[in-house]
Amino acid sequence: PAFAVYNPRPASGEEQHRNHTIQPPHMNTLTIIAIALILAISAAFGLLAGAGKTKPAHRRKNKGNIGESRISILNEIGLDENHIGLDNILIPLPDGGTTQIDHIVVSPYGLYIIETKNMGGWIYGNEYDKQWTQVLYKQKYTFQNPLRQNYKHCQVIASALNLDNSLVHSVIVFIGDSEIKTPLPSNVCNGGTAYLNYIKQPREARI
Repeated sequence: PAFAVYNPRPASGEEQHRNHTIQPPHMNTLTIIAIALILAISAAFGLLAGAGKTKPAHRRKNKGNIGESRISILNEIGLDENHIGLDNILIPLPDGGTTQIDHIVVSPYGLYIIETKNMGGWIYGNEYDKQWTQVLYKQKYTFQNPLRQNYKHCQVIASALNLDNSLVHSVIVFIGDSEIKTPLPSNVCNGGTAYLNYIKQPREARI
């Protein structure tokens, strides 16, 4: 679309013709990708993909919200213009339920699907275990392996957007006073600094 331009002084015929319209400002390519991502998910699932807005009907426990908010802030202040963060993406499951992706970071290197865990204590787990263990004040608690949990998120996004799996990267971030006690892949990050370092690792541009 064209936009009329206000000219405060009389102009020649040539100037009037030249100034009658201007082109819309150039939109960053990643912004276009991010918008396309939202629209594609919405079309694929028949749902609105939230970008920066928490859906009250699907709020998690307050502790989880705090962890997600911290990652949102880190994305905003810690990543450059080559990365665009989307928050609280709601997607349906085959069984008719829904699940939430905490964050998606759009970059030239692919899509980063972020699962946030705001936990304290010692964390024990293996890449292929169904359950991991949290030890807090000498008490043990089990929770779903977030790598397995986020793998499903990545598969759904790749399928919905018709993307190669190599373009969809799973990232797990532990936010809180936790310490990972067992060896885990590099995409399991303990703390905000480790998370930003992982996202900003040099990679070949793919998008």
